[in-house]
Amino acid sequence: TYLAALKTEQEYLTGKDRTDERIELDFGQQVPVSVDSATLQNYLEHYDNAESNYRYRLEVVERILSRNGDVNLQSWLTLHYLSHNPEVLIRLYLKYGAVEKAATLFSQVIQL
Repeated sequence: TYLAALKTEQEYLTGKDRTDERIELDFGQQVPVSVDSATLQNYLEHYDNAESNYRYRLEVVERILSRNGDVNLQSWLTLHYLSHNPEVLIRLYLKYGAVEKAATLFSQVIQL
């Protein structure tokens, strides 16, 4: 998946394996630097909500797209944006050069 690719890229760029490192999120939760998709989804479902203005999902998607705008996001991320501010994901796609993905998402939104 794209998380594995990010981990591999990270190891390549830094020259080290960061599996034991942890980062602290704004809300005090510590998360391993290299997490799998299911773990990431669980964290976001638990901590990222309307109260946080879904900013953690935004950060995740922006980091992914900044590394590769052509990556196919996990369906649980795109489905979230279809029901919560799809224009945010459309803007991110455009920002990182994924014009076709932005157009596809836009067409899905106007069909709803």
